[in-house]
Amino acid sequence: MKSDDAEVLFQWNGFDGDDCFRSFSIDVVNGAETERFCFGEFVVWGLRKYVRFFRGQIDKAESGFRFPDIRACHLTRTEDGFLLQICLEEAGRSEQYRLSKPTVILDDEFLREYDR
Repeated sequence: MKSDDAEVLFQWNGFDGDDCFRSFSIDVVNGAETERFCFGEFVVWGLRKYVRFFRGQIDKAESGFRFPDIRACHLTRTEDGFLLQICLEEAGRSEQYRLSKPTVILDDEFLREYDR
């Protein structure tokens, strides 16, 4: 996702050949600064939820993790774009990123191959 406010890149890596990715992370780029949030393992079902969100089929996509502490990612549709909330419980940290009128580039090649 890219807007005038920020750029956000969702990454799933290390597919195990069955139904899980070794890692899921989100990079948030604000100007010259990039912050990476790592969430740990992620199942294909969760990826499908995010794809449905980006296609406009649902208004909210949420995921919770225990890597290495309790972490959460909430993505909500707003009137003019998206709101991304990331919570890191142990660090007592919660970040919000508003993306107004974002451009979304969705690479769903993996799911097309997976569903064959």
